[in-house]
Amino acid sequence: MGAYIKSITLPKSGQSGVLYTAYPVTENGGVINVICGPNNCGKTYLLRRLRFCLANFNNLGDDSSPDVRIEMTNSVDKPLKVLYFGKSWQDKERVGIIPIEKTALKLPGDRPPYRHATLSFLLKHFLYHFPDCSFSEDEWLSDVELRINFLKYLDLEYTLYKCSESNQTVQRIESLLGGHLYFRKASKSSIEIAIVTPQKLAVPFPEWSDGQKAAFYLLLMLEYSKPSILLLDEIENHLHPLYMTSILHCIKESAGQSFIATHHPHVIFTELADRVFYLEVLPSQIKREDSPEKTLKYIKVDRQAAPKRRVTTLTDGFQKISATYKLFDLQDRQLLKQCSNIAKHIETEFYKALLDIFTTEVLPASKKAIPDRQTQQLAQVIRKMTGTHGKAEGVKILDLGAGLGRIAKELSKLSIWQLANSIQWVCWEPNAKLRCDLEMILRNEQISAKIIQSYDELPKSGCHIALLANVLHEVTPEEFASLIMSAFRAISGVDNSKIIILEIYPLLRAEKYAIAYPCSYLTRLLNGIGFYCRSDTFSINDAQGYCIEAKPSCNNLNENIIQYNLLQIWEDLEKEICSSYACQEEINSYVEYRRMILELTTLASIAAWRKGIWKRLA
Repeated sequence: MGAYIKSITLPKSGQSGVLYTAYPVTENGGVINVICGPNNCGKTYLLRRLRFCLANFNNLGDDSSPDVRIEMTNSVDKPLKVLYFGKSWQDKERVGIIPIEKTALKLPGDRPPYRHATLSFLLKHFLYHFPDCSFSEDEWLSDVELRINFLKYLDLEYTLYKCSESNQTVQRIESLLGGHLYFRKASKSSIEIAIVTPQKLAVPFPEWSDGQKAAFYLLLMLEYSKPSILLLDEIENHLHPLYMTSILHCIKESAGQSFIATHHPHVIFTELADRVFYLEVLPSQIKREDSPEKTLKYIKVDRQAAPKRRVTTLTDGFQKISATYKLFDLQDRQLLKQCSNIAKHIETEFYKALLDIFTTEVLPASKKAIPDRQTQQLAQVIRKMTGTHGKAEGVKILDLGAGLGRIAKELSKLSIWQLANSIQWVCWEPNAKLRCDLEMILRNEQISAKIIQSYDELPKSGCHIALLANVLHEVTPEEFASLIMSAFRAISGVDNSKIIILEIYPLLRAEKYAIAYPCSYLTRLLNGIGFYCRSDTFSINDAQGYCIEAKPSCNNLNENIIQYNLLQIWEDLEKEICSSYACQEEINSYVEYRRMILELTTLASIAAWRKGIWKRLA
């Protein structure tokens, strides 16, 4: 592993001015530290000083420095690969029209080496069309005559040359801009980048929007520099949130450790951030003069004295909301309201809902880079259980009804800094075919897990969490009671251990042999059989997801009592559904149709169990 920033101490601020940063602990991807705060709190100053300190690597760790002090993860004996984006956004106008005859001079340290990057990018795509050329990248960058002579191979002005689609930066740009990336010989000594739309319209670089130019500029620099440490000031400049997300994904993949200063809620709340810090200046103790002097002698100072500042690590959604609200004045309240109100209604055809009842499939993990909402709830529980620094031995989770390992795979999308723990998985899946698939999926994803091959092998103690994720709604009362007993045994003897239940109500689609439980019903059941419970809810489309944390309040459970209490819950559900059905009149929306189907299949499932049709799995 390389050397990264472990902590940053701000001058004159004591312990309130220390940033304990996230840094890479494996080779599987980078980490992102977000720094937010009001204007004039010193975000830009901090990034500038970090750049300066990292450039003077021989003096890193000098505790006598009155300036920003940095503690590194490892000793540093050579220059670090640092990419700094400060007051350099004007360079985005220069990367799309490339003058071939200009020397790729070394720019000042506060300017990314955009000339080298553009020429290097161009060479890759020249060689895509002319693969027989025999010169190195160093020769291409240093020899102006070589570049001018090579340009003669290209037709002037009216021929567009396709950029190589195997290039990752090209793929990202084309995905963002919705077209294909080309270049052309715009003059005898310059190359111009262009996007060709699906309608075959060529949009030359000068006609791109500022957001498109900024995205291209940032992605180009990341590809060329491959920095160990990235310092980026105000990522939101010119960028739509969609572009921000794409850039953040690229940063995560391209840079080892990143520090991003921002005012934007989209960046503060992104699941791609490993740590979020709120920076603020403490109130000054200097009294304001009533009558300042009308004129003063101008004396230029090298650097403004740093004020005393406070750093807060934002660890949960409430803290982020509070910090974000501070960044906006009263005129921006309406914007915050609009950002928080997201349309969730999805129109679909009624007949598909009917077909889905009999085609229920076990869901795999999504292809998104961040975990789904249910897994995020589980991650919050893990963080709260173990604190910021986590358990040295990791958290042991028994996944009862693991399916295709969706939860394990979704949770693996979070870095150790986002999760604050390593996970030891013990997985039980009763379906033999799914169990084989589960083992292969977890092995391919390099997720360490013990796969239980029979029900008798379930652990009798030692787990921190027994997880029942989207399982209880699809089991009979006998299986329900058995699962709760197995979960109870698995967490016995472990301090602060819990059973975690993740469910959705109503179900996203009706299922054959399934009982959809409202959160309040399951909480009441668990409280009645010997648990203390708390629950959190969240929206999933037009349904409600919930997470129940259940801690044992006694040393013994009785399986018969669990089953008896569940049947009482079933009776209450029947009464509620029948009452709702009796009051139902006109149905005029998909949501109402779906609710009615769910209620009818619930009644059918209860009746099927009572008649012995819905039986316990072997």
